[in-house]
Amino acid sequence: VTGQYDGVGVDRCANLRAAQRYYGNPALVIDGGTAMTWTGTNSDGSFRGGGIAPGIGMKMRAMNESTGKLPYIDQDNVKAVFKKCFEEKKPLETYAKNTQDAMVVGVCREIALNLGSLVKEFQRYTKELFESNPPSARDLEDETPHNLRKNKPTRVVLTGGDGWLIEELLGEHHSYVIEEEQNSNGSTNTTHEDVIISQHKNLASHAIGILLKDTQLPKNAMTPVEQIRHDLLGLRVCKDIRRGTVCEVKRSEAKSIAADKFRIKYDDGLGETVGPEDLCEYLSDFAKNGEDPSFPDRDCAERKLHIENAKKAVETLENKVPQLKEKLLELQKKRASQGNQGPSSKKARAAAEPTVRREKKKKGPPEKSKKNNPFPDVSVELLEANPKKFLSERVAKHFDEDLYYGSVVSYDDNSKYWRVRYDDGDNEEYDVHDMDAYMKEYRLHPES
Repeated sequence: VTGQYDGVGVDRCANLRAAQRYYGNPALVIDGGTAMTWTGTNSDGSFRGGGIAPGIGMKMRAMNESTGKLPYIDQDNVKAVFKKCFEEKKPLETYAKNTQDAMVVGVCREIALNLGSLVKEFQRYTKELFESNPPSARDLEDETPHNLRKNKPTRVVLTGGDGWLIEELLGEHHSYVIEEEQNSNGSTNTTHEDVIISQHKNLASHAIGILLKDTQLPKNAMTPVEQIRHDLLGLRVCKDIRRGTVCEVKRSEAKSIAADKFRIKYDDGLGETVGPEDLCEYLSDFAKNGEDPSFPDRDCAERKLHIENAKKAVETLENKVPQLKEKLLELQKKRASQGNQGPSSKKARAAAEPTVRREKKKKGPPEKSKKNNPFPDVSVELLEANPKKFLSERVAKHFDEDLYYGSVVSYDDNSKYWRVRYDDGDNEEYDVHDMDAYMKEYRLHPES
């Protein structure tokens, strides 16, 4: 993406790059995360600009923490309100009769009216663009590569943890969550003619492979082994119920793929480094299962291409490292004997992989309120400035519903990852954002 201002978030640029790859230009990306952002591209794919506002959770938490009596309404409660309104087709009253409804309708009306107005503005902008510089027929064809295709009608892409909520609020009749206002011309705030609104979960994660390959050497300048490593970057993987992307190849001193390590960044923000055996297994599982079933576009051509690429990578790895094929067959037999043909059952996978001993980790206390817990001694900036200062620090991390503890045991100057050993002996690598999050989690929930 070109033309962005200094200091623009990497996640916003990644969102735009992935939106270009999947949907074309111009496009408006609305990311419903901790902070809610909207960012647009011009018809040539350059950075138009955007805005940043508090996300839904931040708004709810601010009302709770900045007042004396207002409760904290978490995402589950918001979902329950949405579900009830939709099923009964009875929106929340603008003049609510109880505190929870008043808080939800206040936040939702603000977001719906703001983003609804934003979509209409972007629609006017794209219309003016095409009127002044009409796209060719080729620019609009489905066969044209997405990154070269011109979007007519207007394309809006929703992502982030609250993308589902934004989609509902921008839907017809606000999906019956809040009352709809009618304009003087008879239209409503949810009338979006000639606009395609798409939900794309974890959009920024899918940009990893695109960005990595954009910065690689031309393949004809690589050795055969480097070409294989290049082709592994950006591939999608499946482990248990999680999906992720291969984002780094850590080359071995032996200069052999069989001894390489591969860094995987999962869509939930966590990561791990694996060898070729685990990588081959995760690629094989992705080839069988594809993206998460909740993806609304999981059957589109781009998703199917990811599956084909995973299949090809498994074949390449098996040819390069012959013992992998035998180990995959052993794994398939083990699953068949347990009546589990895929990674859909987390408990069955745990039984099939005894090295993962989550249930033995030292459990922490029940979750407490995060109110009034500043962390002056922990930040991304401090971690990057003196990474080895934090060796021996304690961390806390949730696995499913339980909290577990561990210690930071080493730091790798080359990869810039910290190694964490949990109290039961399991190991995991943290990047700087993982360290920031789980050291703070420990300070919120110290061992009793």
